Amino acid sequence: MKKSLLAGIAVSALLLAAPEASAGGYKPYVSVFGGAAVLTKNPHFTYTGFTGGTFDMLVNNPGYIIGGAVGVEWENNLRTELELSHGHWASNKTHYSSFDGSGTQAQDGSVSATYLLGNAWLDLGRGSQITPYVGGGVGVGWANVSPFQNVSFSATGFAFQLGAGVRFNLSDKLTLDAGYRFKDIIGLNYPSYVLGPFSDTLKDTSLSSHNFQIGLTYSF
Repeated sequence: MKKSLLAGIAVSALLLAAPEASAGGYKPYVSVFGGAAVLTKNPHFTYTGFTGGTFDMLVNNPGYIIGGAVGVEWENNLRTELELSHGHWASNKTHYSSFDGSGTQAQDGSVSATYLLGNAWLDLGRGSQITPYVGGGVGVGWANVSPFQNVSFSATGFAFQLGAGVRFNLSDKLTLDAGYRFKDIIGLNYPSYVLGPFSDTLKDTSLSSHNFQIGLTYSF
């Protein structure tokens, strides 16, 4: 709860500070985006019961990231926005190791993350057809890991992202955005999952990913 409160305060401070930094002019906008997302590591968890052992979900294929944002473009090359986005990854195999052996078995599972972030982007020059930018954001993230059917771990943590990209002006109001984002949720504290004599405990305390996205921005 404290981490979520601090993240909310940080988001509010980021957005409220923008008008003071502005030279006086501003342009509101909305944007949507989507693309490919790659987890930096496979979720790891321990299992206690009749056999005991450790398990690693194998997420070998990229997932997806989708989202949208509302923001303001200021005269001093700064843009501030509030972003809501969602990432999802599918897993069809799990590697296990226990006292009676180890191997890999087919298991339908999934990993997902939802982000609420306050972002600040610095455009590296404006007035041309192509504008590079850098920046990042902070906020709150919700993670869900489901290694097996009917087994799910959920937790909330402090989220942040760092990124860069290039904006292409398609018209006076429409902009194409191609960018990269490193997203991470830290401080995750997953509760143990208990089913009869079995108990699973997810050990990862963070969920990070590389995201490659394309979006459209409409300015008012």
